[in-house]
Parts: sequence; structure tokens; C-alpha cells
Amino acid sequence: MKKNQFLIFLLFFNSTLVIAQTGLKSILAERYYSKYAYVDAIPFYEDLSLREQKNTEYLSKLCDCYRLTGNTKKAESCYSRLDTMQGVDPINYFYYAQVLEENEKYTDAQKFYKLYSEKNTTDSRSNRKLESGKTPEIWKTSTQYTVINCDFNSSNADFGMFPFADSSFMFTTNRPSEISEKHTYIRDKQPFLDLYTISKIKNGAFSSPQKLSKAVNSPYHEGPVFYEKNSKTYYVTRNNYYEGKYHKSRDGVNKLKLYILKLEGSRWGKYSEFEYNDDEYSVGHATISMDGDRLYFSSDMPGGYGLADIYVSFKEGDKWGKPQNLGSEINTEGNEMFPFVSTDGKLYFSSDGNYGLGGLDIYSSEIKKEKVSSIKNLGAPINSNKDDFSFYIYSDNATGYFSSNRVGGKGSDDIYAFTFTKERYFVSGKAIDKITGTILPKTAVKLTDENGTIISEIITSEDGSYKFEIESEKTYTLKGAKESYWDGVATVSTKSTNAKITEINADVPLEKDPGLFIYGIILDKATKAPLEDVNVVITEEKTNTEIINLKTPVTGDFKKTLEDKKLHDTLSYSIKIDKRGYLTKTVPFKTEITNLGEIKLQEAMDIALDKIEIGTEIGKLIDIKPVYFDVSKWDIRSDAAVELDKIVKVMNENPTLEIELGSHTDCRSSANKNMVLSDKRAKASAEYISQRITNPERITGKGYGESQPVNKCECEGSKVVPCTDAEHQANRRTEFKVVKY
Repeated sequence: MKKNQFLIFLLFFNSTLVIAQTGLKSILAERYYSKYAYVDAIPFYEDLSLREQKNTEYLSKLCDCYRLTGNTKKAESCYSRLDTMQGVDPINYFYYAQVLEENEKYTDAQKFYKLYSEKNTTDSRSNRKLESGKTPEIWKTSTQYTVINCDFNSSNADFGMFPFADSSFMFTTNRPSEISEKHTYIRDKQPFLDLYTISKIKNGAFSSPQKLSKAVNSPYHEGPVFYEKNSKTYYVTRNNYYEGKYHKSRDGVNKLKLYILKLEGSRWGKYSEFEYNDDEYSVGHATISMDGDRLYFSSDMPGGYGLADIYVSFKEGDKWGKPQNLGSEINTEGNEMFPFVSTDGKLYFSSDGNYGLGGLDIYSSEIKKEKVSSIKNLGAPINSNKDDFSFYIYSDNATGYFSSNRVGGKGSDDIYAFTFTKERYFVSGKAIDKITGTILPKTAVKLTDENGTIISEIITSEDGSYKFEIESEKTYTLKGAKESYWDGVATVSTKSTNAKITEINADVPLEKDPGLFIYGIILDKATKAPLEDVNVVITEEKTNTEIINLKTPVTGDFKKTLEDKKLHDTLSYSIKIDKRGYLTKTVPFKTEITNLGEIKLQEAMDIALDKIEIGTEIGKLIDIKPVYFDVSKWDIRSDAAVELDKIVKVMNENPTLEIELGSHTDCRSSANKNMVLSDKRAKASAEYISQRITNPERITGKGYGESQPVNKCECEGSKVVPCTDAEHQANRRTEFKVVKY
């Protein structure tokens, strides 16, 4: 009996001990997980997930730990187990798809992205990721790039190669140093990141990397770095460690901050903080545009789209303005990081929330002032199924560096050099004064394609120059704009160009605004929309000289300098406007110049065009007054001839126009008499017009009598409706309907 009691006690004690151990491991696991110490958390979650195999929280956090430490093989197996369980948070489907993508199981990944998109319709990443299946070209390794692993990479992490002087670079690494064993990062148990320098020597080889002094490197993370050569300033991303103090957020996390550093002679100055740093969120990965006016960085500050977004600050005097989020074209619910702006104005960045090959992929986007265009995945071999980031390209737009933890590297992250070998085309030139040939600095030049879409834009430098990369077998338009000048246009084409590297020269001429010009815009009279391809001919009546003969652009407008005119001169022009499908219009214009500036034709006269369709009543378009006849007569009176001459003018201006002239009476008198009378009047009127137009068969006359009243007036039988003289008058009309055009 005592033996049995002892065994019962022993079993109870052991089970209590197991429960206590489970509770302690859970506490430790949660503590490590909350501090991002995933390596330390893994053995506890492994044990807990085996002890409590139905606990989805333990298993999902174990999967997170594997994924966030880069062990995608174990992460895939873990998420596979989680997929068989009930009550799993849908975000795990997305994480599972990410891991499958990194393991190059793209078909399976697409299945789980689709499943996640059905579970969470508000997260844009799944739909963006599904686009990967529609863009197979990004997987095909391009022969246009040569990619080489740099020989100075270590067995640890090396990334963020950036030049700061001729043949000299800075990069970020956690290669072992004298304090590596004692001081490691809690997340992955690796040494903290430091900044090193390196130089290119003969035959493209590199010197031995040199660690920067303690004036730059702290006991914690430094890097990446960006060097802004105009101000000779370094922008360094580092832990929130300032003036010897280690700062944490309210939830106990040390965030990243952006610090500014200058080399004063041969000595480093002191770090200063970027004005938009904050203890509660991270700021880093700075880059500055070539003109020095825009600073781009990555941050998880409140109000963004996702985990980390890219922001821009504009220069305001000697300070940076309030950061602006680049928007959903760039940013996702995931991570957008490592921005870089090339000399031709392209924004390069890395993202794990857009369509791609896996992990972080590198993308490009055209910058249009503060806005950005749709993004482009650079594809393989720049991108891989792993993380690809820290992209830098030289001003030749052909060579540069990026970083990756792809398979086959020397360490966890390596720096790769690339060369772009594709047949490449550029257009370059200067903005110039059309008359004097003087260069025009600070001119906005836009590159547009054959559809009028803006491909890129730039502000010319002090020497008036610009440069764009363009593609083969295409035609482009260059548009220049500058204050006090009219917009200038130049066209270039790469069709049938066979040279490997072709640079086309095309200056953009802009005409000085003389202070006096006429301007017109041709609109559809009904819709008020501007009309393209309208023929506009303006002739000076005194000299019978054409001063304008053109087709309107898509904007429907045109302008002309009046170089030989001055104040108080009188302008006297004949303006002819025609477009297929519209009623041609010829109008006189006469005015005295009372002020310098713009003379707007559309404000002085009606130059809008009327669309012509079968059945159009021309009389209403040109405001013809009623055509009167004497009682029971059909002779053309002089006042009727004035109105019919308006139709003659229209038909001669529109030689393909065919019209039926319809004559109508009121209901007074008999129906038969009215029919006969109206037919005679219609034919007489048509005959008058036919004698005065080209191709006289284009006009026919037909009488309708009282058969088509425009109101309720009836005079016969049981339907008699008494009407006023004015109501009867409305029915007595002549109509000019288009029957063919």
C-alpha cells in the first residue's frame, strides 16, 4: 500500500514538474521572441510545439523564427505542419508562400498567395505577388547582365557598397573583429555591423578592407552609408546610440536612426541626428537626388502602408522638409527599403511585397517631381529567390553594385558587381534658345513615347544639358518648358539603329515669349473637349499671307508670335478651321491691339466646331433665320436669299456635304394644297442653292406640307386644336438636314 502511495506521489510530482517546465519554457520563449532573439527562442518553441502539438501559437512562432533567421528549409516544413491545423491566422498562408518562393517552389507559392488573398482582401501584397505568374520574363536569366561576386567578401555579411571618392568605397560588414566574440547581435548571434573602406587597385582588384575608427563605428550597428558629394556629407544608418547613450522605445526596443557625419580635414566630426528621427520608430537607408533637393529614406513611422515604407523629404533652405510617403505605387504592407536615385532620375529600391522571385527584389521606378511611376522588377540575374538589395549604379547606367544572400555566395550577404551589356541607346542634348542658340539652364525636359506617355523628366543643369536612356525601335518626343519661353519640341527615333551603344544628339529649341501672340483652342461645341488634328489656316487679309497653317495637337490649341505687330495695330484675319466629321468654319477676325500679351481667339469669336452626323439640322448650327415666301408663292425673296446664301457658304466649305432641304407649312388651308405649295417652295430653294455650289446634285428639295408639325396645332377633322399665330409660325419652317457626309 505504501509502495502504491509512493508511486502515485512520484507520478504527481513528475507531472507537476513537467507542467512547471512547460510554463517556464513558454515564458522564456516569449521573452526571447519579443526581443527579436529568434535564435535563442527556437529551441524553446521546438520543444513546446512537440509537447503541445495542437497549439498553433507555439508552432506559428517557431515558423516565424525559422523564417526571420533565413532558415527557409525548416520554415517550409514548419508552415507545412501549420497548414494542417485549424484556427490558423491567415497571415501564415502569406508567410508560407514567401518561404516557398525563396525555396523556388513558385507554383506552390502562387497557390498560397491566392489562398491568402481570399482570406484577406485588404492586403495588396497577395495580388501583387500573383502578378509574378503573369511576368515570366523576370525568371529568365538575362544575358544582358554580367554579375560577379566581389573577391573581398567574407564568410559573414557584406553589403551596401557605395563610392565616396575616386576608386574608394564604403561598405557594411559584420566580419569578425577584436570584439566580435564578446559583442554580438541578439537576433542572430552575429557580430554587430561596422563600416569599412576599400579601394580599387590595378586590374580591377581591391585593396584589403579597413575598418573605420571608433569616431564612426560604435559598439552597435552601423550601415549602410550614403555619401553626398555636393555637401561632402555622410548619411549613416545606425542603432539609436548617441553621445554614448543607448536609447530604447517605450516598448523596450532599440530602433535605427539616421545620422549625419562630415569629415573635417583628416578628422571625423561628430554625428548629428536627422531631424525626423524618433525613439519610437526606425529611420534609415538614406539617398539623395543628384541635384541635392530630395532625400529618400525608409521608415516604419506611423501612417505608412506597411512594415517599412519609402519616404521623400524636400530641401527647404538648409533643412529637410516634412517627409512625404511615396504612396501605394511603391509601398506595400511589407518592407520597402534601400532606396537609391541614379543620375538619370530613376529610383531603385528593394521590396518583399511586390511581384518577384523571392525575398527582397530590386525594382526601378521613374521619378516625376515628387511622384513615381509604375515599378519594374529588374529580373534575374540581378534578382534571385533570396534577398537582393543595396543597389547602386554609376552615371554610365551600365555598371554598379548590389548585395544578395543568394545561394553560392561566400557569406550570409555578399556584394556583387554587375555590368549591363544590352544594346543601349541614349538621347542627349541641350535646351537652347530657338533664335539665338543660347543654352537654357534649369529647363524642364520631358521624354514621352509614341502614345504621349511621360517616360522620364529632368531639369537641365547649368550648361543646359540633359540625358535619357531610350529603347531601340521606338520614336520619342522631347518637350522642353521654361518660364518666359514657349514649350519646345524635338523628335528622335532609334528605329533601324544597329550600333551597340548609340547616343543620339537632339537639342530642344524653345522660343522666347515675345509678349504678344494670338492663341486659340478648338473645342467640340457639344462636349467642350479639345479637338486634335484640326486644320487651322489663318490668313492676313491685307497681304493675303498665311501666318498659320497647322494641325492642332491633342490639346487642341495653337499659338503664334506676332513679331511684326505693336500696340494699337489693327489685326485683320480670315480664319478657316476644318476637321473630318465636323462642319468647316471660316470666320473673319478683326481687332485692335490694346494690350501686350495673349490675344485669345476663342474669347473674341466662336471657333468651336459642330460635329456632323446623318440627320443633323444644319440650320440650327449656323443660326439661319426663317425663310419667308409671299402668300401662295414660291419665288425666292431677297430676305430669303440672304439666309439661303448661308447654306451656300457652308456647302462650298464642306464639298462632301449632301443636304435635303425640307419645306414645312402650318395646318391652315387644305392638306393637299399645303403639300403642293411646300414642295414647290422646297424645290425652288434647292434650285437657288444648287446654282451657287460645286456639285449641285448635293442639294435636293422636298415638301412636307403640314405633315410634320413641331407642336400640337391641328386644323382639320375632329382633332382641331386652336393655336396662336406664333404657334402656327413655328410650323412654317425650312430645314436643312444632312443626308450624307
